[in-house]
Amino acid sequence: MDKLGNKLIKIILESDNSIDMEKNMYQAISEVIVEIVSEALEKVDDKLVNSMKVQGYEIERKDKRKIQFLFGDVTFARRLYRKGKKYKYALDECLCLRSYRRYSSLTEAKFAEISTSSSFSKSAEAINKVSTLNVSPSGVHKITQRVAAKVIEYTEKNRKKSKVKRKVPILFLEGDGLIVKSQKKRRISIHRFQVHEGVIKEGNRTKTINLHRCTDTSRRKAYKDMLRYLHDNYDLTDTIVLTNSDNGSGYEPEVFQELTLECKQHEHFLDKYHLNRKIEERMYFCDFELIKKMKQAIYDYSKKDVEIVLDTMESIAVIKKDHSQSKRATEKLAAYLNRNWDYIKPLNLRKIEGVSSSKGLGICENSHRPYVYRMKRQGKTWSPGGAKNMVKLIDSLENDVFEEAIKADSQKENLESIPEPKINMNDILLDRFIEHTAVKNGKINSESKSSPLGIIKKIFNS
Repeated sequence: MDKLGNKLIKIILESDNSIDMEKNMYQAISEVIVEIVSEALEKVDDKLVNSMKVQGYEIERKDKRKIQFLFGDVTFARRLYRKGKKYKYALDECLCLRSYRRYSSLTEAKFAEISTSSSFSKSAEAINKVSTLNVSPSGVHKITQRVAAKVIEYTEKNRKKSKVKRKVPILFLEGDGLIVKSQKKRRISIHRFQVHEGVIKEGNRTKTINLHRCTDTSRRKAYKDMLRYLHDNYDLTDTIVLTNSDNGSGYEPEVFQELTLECKQHEHFLDKYHLNRKIEERMYFCDFELIKKMKQAIYDYSKKDVEIVLDTMESIAVIKKDHSQSKRATEKLAAYLNRNWDYIKPLNLRKIEGVSSSKGLGICENSHRPYVYRMKRQGKTWSPGGAKNMVKLIDSLENDVFEEAIKADSQKENLESIPEPKINMNDILLDRFIEHTAVKNGKINSESKSSPLGIIKKIFNS
């Protein structure tokens, strides 16, 4: 049995408990893997010598480098080549290792992926506990921003585009926004649009078909991304598009009409979650039974029953202590319902040919979860750039383009050459005065030349 096998047997027999046993086994196996990889990398560097010499490069020297891979810290030596004023490490280029980077591309990608579901400090703590890697919260933060920049650059240049545009009978399109705290005691708006082709049942859960998200800190940018995605991937001439939003600023029915100009038919709905929340907010001074009656009137799409409830609200508002505020809330609710009445109309009353179910509408609020869990609560604050990077990372994971993006950045290619170092000859040739603070200047204060101190002073000054 080899050396590793014997070492593992010794660990198993001598460990006091299974926890220590597994820790020591993991450490022993990691050390062997790191040693093997280090040796393999140096052999690859040996194999690159001939090809580099054919290209006109000469070996300058050998330098060591330490990289943290997912399986551990690997230290290896590789050759620095020179061709005129051009310098390069052939092995670094082969491994796609950037200058002054401590971590491999995959390691950085995993750090960024973990950071999309927990804070940077929690991410660093989890990484350090379950692996041989060692990273600080600030390190995770810097790596995440760097990976996010790569993902954004890739998705901007390589947008999802079907070779043949899909034709579907029904398409569901929604939009909504959320607010996160800014580091400057302000608020940052996150704008989202999403589209899918319906839902299917998988066991006890439902799954959306071809769900795609477009998220940004700029509503205009999110809108343009969704418009471009629809244009590149769908032929809407025979498609009925059902849209859903809270009809707030930037998410009005007209906005969705512009997104679906080429479709067969467009039907817009007021989001039920926001509608119910608005009813409860405006009817704060009413009892539960009256709120229930209002919701039932909305469900039945009965304008008459809605007006009866509003009249009751006005009567109750008069006898309340804050009657002016209660009356104002009643007027606002009446205006809100009147303004959005056409979009409150249920699907079954619209009699849309070929559409019998509204399943798939109103899921945008649930789709906020990855963004809300990561970016809100626990006192989290963001810079505009940091917020954009995080939502783009989450989008790339949800849209299944994250791995594609990081692979594209890690293709083997010629990296930037190392510039010839600038040397100041004065720093080398001239002796520079160095002040010695450990020795202090002093003098002997004695006016009499015949005294013992005077004699010593004369000796030092001679």
